[in-house]
Amino acid sequence: MFVVLYGINNIGKSTQIKRLRERLEAAGKTVMTVKYPIYDLEPTGPQINYYLRDREAPEISGENFQMLYIQNRLDYEPQLVQALEKHDVVLAEDYIGTGMAWGMTQGVPYEWLQGKNMKHLQRKADLEILLDGERFLLGKEDQHRNEGDNTALEQTRRNFQFLAKRYKWPTVDANQSEEQVTEDLWNIVKSSSVGQEGS
Repeated sequence: MFVVLYGINNIGKSTQIKRLRERLEAAGKTVMTVKYPIYDLEPTGPQINYYLRDREAPEISGENFQMLYIQNRLDYEPQLVQALEKHDVVLAEDYIGTGMAWGMTQGVPYEWLQGKNMKHLQRKADLEILLDGERFLLGKEDQHRNEGDNTALEQTRRNFQFLAKRYKWPTVDANQSEEQVTEDLWNIVKSSSVGQEGS
């Protein structure tokens, strides 16, 4: 079972991935977590990190940036497939939808993004969930080029909402208590057809 959690930066995804993992393991599932992009995966990971965090990095077009993300996911896919064979659940923080949401903010048309992701076919998630709400500024990373741009973040949030509606992702309110967010996520996972496998 491959589960992806989406949402804008600083919305609590890492916390909820950890809490959801604990729930799943308490239910007897073997779980692995992964966070996209894979920054330590050569060559695309360091390149993505450079463009995101180095203030001296030159401008890169939205299309070229998204191709780096696509290649990063493709390069990691053999490890993802192995993880899915070895574990009951792989929980991913961000995936294809994240690239699409941010790509649209960078001015890349939705149709282009959809077409490229279909051409460079990647492992489909079994369940994708959007964590939506106002972000928590305590987690803001000053060096990250996107986290200081409130306008871009609000646009990306709207793009995630558009994608959630289009692809019928369940949406959870991120601005509830941590416990309630976890409960809502857990209920979605449990009620999904894949979540009932082996139970």
